[in-house]
Order: sequence, then C-alpha cells, then structure tokens
Amino acid sequence: MNAIEEINKLRKEYVEKSTELFKNFLKEFFENNEDVESITFTAYTPYFNDGDACTYSVGDAYLKFKETSEFYSKDNGQDYCNGHDDLYSIPYEGYNKEKLKEIFKEANKITSLPSDLMYNIIGDHAEVLITRDEMKVSHLEHD
Repeated sequence: MNAIEEINKLRKEYVEKSTELFKNFLKEFFENNEDVESITFTAYTPYFNDGDACTYSVGDAYLKFKETSEFYSKDNGQDYCNGHDDLYSIPYEGYNKEKLKEIFKEANKITSLPSDLMYNIIGDHAEVLITRDEMKVSHLEHD
C-alpha cells in the first residue's frame, strides 16, 4: 500500500469511528436529558461572504422540550426555528436557569465538533433534526 492509499484508508477509518462516537454521544445526551424531545441545527458553506472566504460551519443547537418538561411553554418561542428554542428564547422566570444552561451547553458540544468531521457526517447545505430514534438530514435552502 502506498502513502496515498494509507492516508485514504486512515481517513475512512477516522470518519467511521467518529460517526460511531457521534451516535453514542447523541444516545447519552438523550438519556441524560429526558426533557429534550429533539435537537436541530444547520450546517453549510455560504455562497457569498462579502469578500471573505466561504467556509463550512455548523450553527448553534436549538432544542425542543417535551410538553411534560418544566422548560416547555407555549410562550417560549415554540414557533421559532421549527418549534425549537435557543437558550435566549426561554424566559427564566420559574425555571431552573442553571439546569437549562447546562442542557444547552451539552447540546452545543454536538455543534462544536471539528467542521471537517461534521461535513463528513452530515454533509453541506444541511438542516439536521435529531430525536432519540433518528437523525434526519434535509437539504437547506439559504443565501
């Protein structure tokens, strides 16, 4: 095997193992955060960036909480981002603010993985919806 073949083999192994670990993290996330129904985020390379380089990036995580969760409220912004909330759209009154921040911090570990890895797992121009049972990747229309 020559050096290029070895590099390609190692890259394939890296992506396969990383994808497996990514799925394990998601499983653990939902086991540890029973209040969360689903996670959504986008990942794409912009078509135009006002003269700067157009680079692939993954957006912040938005969460949808179960109706039985202390964090669920019809006034939370449930109509925002396909029914998902960001940390700032949930009013803190009556909620355990520290627990809420910790849930979002943990969810955003997903979106802070290396860009090249996320590109290999979900692709470009993607809107991602993750539930306990599946990860659905849809094509994202954007500017």
